[in-house]
Amino acid sequence: MTDYPIEFKDLEEENKRLKTELERHRWIPVSKRLPKNICDVWIVLKAEATDSYVGGVGFYGKDENGFGWEIYGNGLLTKVTHWRSIILPEEPK
Repeated sequence: MTDYPIEFKDLEEENKRLKTELERHRWIPVSKRLPKNICDVWIVLKAEATDSYVGGVGFYGKDENGFGWEIYGNGLLTKVTHWRSIILPEEPK
């Protein structure tokens, strides 16, 4: 390993930490991947009639018809396009 000044090593570590944190908050297209766990997630919904988008919360899980989405609130916007985990802020220390 190259012997860089300590400040550069610190920046490399911070960059790696921030990239990991960014991945946790990235929107995932449903065409690429669905939630692995049966859980509530943030979702982006598309209105087919108007091509408009809105955010919301949904549940991805299994019922008598198999796996699918349950959308909380607005039932008119039924096409889920993206999702991401709900990540709560850390408790203050």
